[in-house]
Amino acid sequence: MFIREEYISVLTELGLTYLQAKIYLTIVSVGNATAKTIFKYAKIARQDIYRILTELEERGLVERTITKPLVFKPLPINSAIQILLQEKEEELKHLRRKAFRNLENLEADCSKMVTLEGDNQFKILSKHQVNPSSIVYKIGDAVNRAQKSVMCLTTFKIFNKIKYVEEHSWKQAVKRGVKFKFIVYGCKSSEIEQTLDQVLKNSDNFKIETLDIEPPTCIILIDEKEVFCRLGITIESPVLWSASSNFVEMIRDYFEIKWDALNNGAKKP
Repeated sequence: MFIREEYISVLTELGLTYLQAKIYLTIVSVGNATAKTIFKYAKIARQDIYRILTELEERGLVERTITKPLVFKPLPINSAIQILLQEKEEELKHLRRKAFRNLENLEADCSKMVTLEGDNQFKILSKHQVNPSSIVYKIGDAVNRAQKSVMCLTTFKIFNKIKYVEEHSWKQAVKRGVKFKFIVYGCKSSEIEQTLDQVLKNSDNFKIETLDIEPPTCIILIDEKEVFCRLGITIESPVLWSASSNFVEMIRDYFEIKWDALNNGAKKP
């Protein structure tokens, strides 16, 4: 039996080793197969076959039938590809998070700010100085430090981008007692609930209100001590950061007025 190298190549690009791909394709080709059958067609050392079959089982690509001798059944190729693609997506998500948070050049980008006042109470994270995605991670780091509360007024598009990166951090924060309040514009509650993690959906510390009208700006307030204010409603808009107590208090009051109005049923901009 001849297994075309291009088929093996596709599976190795999706994350299998060469021998894993060859054994899996051999089983697919012959149907249910014993180790002896695999050895006959794949020409792989017997001592390697059982080890690799165990690895494929652990990834859900083959299953064994308890007979004598053992018979191995392959997962259909379409389902196997879906599993491997999901693994790749998770790997990419992990690498994306790690890159933005740990690579020195991106850390340097995040630290490039323009000081507006000598006391460093106001700073602008400009789109010309900082990659917009890096701003998301800088805000995420602030959320990771939160001890009491996070208040956020944003659009559905920006909410989804932040959620994709920071949902795990949100779950950790609610577990340590941080209270989240989101006001999300441009969507219905059902649209958020469809993709929201069950831990957050069931937590009393994680609350969301929605409106159909876009806000004049987007804000996120951390522990009522520091605020990020996006000067626009797109992800590319520059962000104003401040730890000024007067400014933070003003933003907090603005948010609370919005929040109270929504909870009282007055859904107006």
